[in-house]
Amino acid sequence: MQVLLVGCGGYAAGYVKELLTGEGVLGLQLAGIVDPYAKNSPAYALIAQKAIPVFDTVDEFYARHTADLAVVSTPIFLHHEQALACLAHGSHLLLEKPMAATVAQAEDIVKAAQQSGRKLGVGFQQCYDPVMLAVKDEIDRGLLGAPVSQRGLILWPRPKAYYARSGGWAGKKVLPDGRPVYDSILTNATAHYLLSMLWLTTKGYDAQPATACEAQLGRAYPIDTFDTIAARYTLACGTTAMLYFSHALHYDKVPRLLMEYVFEDATIRVAQTKGYVYKVTSTDHHGRVKTYGMLTAAYRHKLTGMRRAIAEGAPLTCPAQTGMASMISNAMVFANDLTDVETIRPVREDDIGIWSPGLADRLRAAFKAGKLPREMGQTLSGT
Repeated sequence: MQVLLVGCGGYAAGYVKELLTGEGVLGLQLAGIVDPYAKNSPAYALIAQKAIPVFDTVDEFYARHTADLAVVSTPIFLHHEQALACLAHGSHLLLEKPMAATVAQAEDIVKAAQQSGRKLGVGFQQCYDPVMLAVKDEIDRGLLGAPVSQRGLILWPRPKAYYARSGGWAGKKVLPDGRPVYDSILTNATAHYLLSMLWLTTKGYDAQPATACEAQLGRAYPIDTFDTIAARYTLACGTTAMLYFSHALHYDKVPRLLMEYVFEDATIRVAQTKGYVYKVTSTDHHGRVKTYGMLTAAYRHKLTGMRRAIAEGAPLTCPAQTGMASMISNAMVFANDLTDVETIRPVREDDIGIWSPGLADRLRAAFKAGKLPREMGQTLSGT
């Protein structure tokens, strides 16, 4: 099965390494790469060694080659155009998150996939991970009871370089040429975790979007959108999901993640153990702990899942409906067109980063209380 990679830098470099090393996915062959900046990729030496053809545009690739599967893993503002082009040329599509910059763009892609009869999978990696699929299976079989509540605390520092990468589109609402981006902590780096709340509380793989959202947004960095969010979502199943996510933390601080998915008979936890290693456990009402295992980067699982869906008709574990559930739920925080974003002050700054002293403690306190900071009489700045 021939694969086209659209994008090979940043996160996408992992797809290159997965397909081209000796541990590559059986039955998939990298036919070409589309990336005008391929030489900047950390995987470029491997690309050159294997003599993989590289093209500047999708159309240039398809003028000379075909691909059964296209993997689009590029900056958000490029997804819409590139995804539609790959589908128009007859490829099935694995589209990295978020699907596009706007709900309308994502709807265009879903419609195009339906009209072309091509498979469309969305790259939320936890939906392909065997550990999370085992958890999902137990939930869907009713072994953990009905969902009760969900909450997540993610304290992931990001330096200035994070917002300056790839020409500086990170944190933008719209590019100077008018193309929408809507990049934020919620729509990009932590998008997996709201999605997991939707996916785990919906039976089957077609997650349903949230029905309502109250959010407290803030930015310490000089960006268009927000680097910090506290939010309460009402899920389609009727339960509540609370989010407390921030990038505006000192870059020397160890990143932390804790997700809790509470069901009637047990609580699932995804906890960061060290670095970016995540352990998945459950604790029942008798205090008995079950360890499911560690989450992985899931490049192989996503590629294998797409291959099986295309060749064998296997169900997609992160189909278009689930990607749309994420898009619709994320869009709820932009309802006020970002006029309600708090400028977090005071902040500290050096050559590497910008951070808000005490913000992590304020988010931890809100997480523990299960409230928005303003319900505790606080802004994100702590006043």
